[in-house]
Amino acid sequence: MSYEYNEDNLVEQATIDVLADMGWHIKTAWKNETFGINGLLGRENKNQVILQKYLLPILQKLNPDLPDSAYRDAYLKIAQKEADKTLDRLNKEKYELIKNGVEVTYTNNKGELSKKTTARI
Repeated sequence: MSYEYNEDNLVEQATIDVLADMGWHIKTAWKNETFGINGLLGRENKNQVILQKYLLPILQKLNPDLPDSAYRDAYLKIAQKEADKTLDRLNKEKYELIKNGVEVTYTNNKGELSKKTTARI
């Protein structure tokens, strides 16, 4: 770790070092990210914060009995941007969805409308 005093070394690199020591796999996209479905993080642009490439498989693993439309709806609710809310409020609401599950509505195999709250992520 460099001892130059800047935000990268004082905050970001220190955090990366701690997480790596804890066994986390770190992907640094700051200068080397490629975009697209097969890109480094699988996102279309740098504004896409919720990574569909990783979230959808987790939703499917935790909720194996739902149709594909329910997984997509849950992802869209988590990733939805709302311009009329402050960042801290929006972050809290997204955290609650991840912590408590997302309510999805879908048509079951009997043709009936069903509601279910996904498992916690």
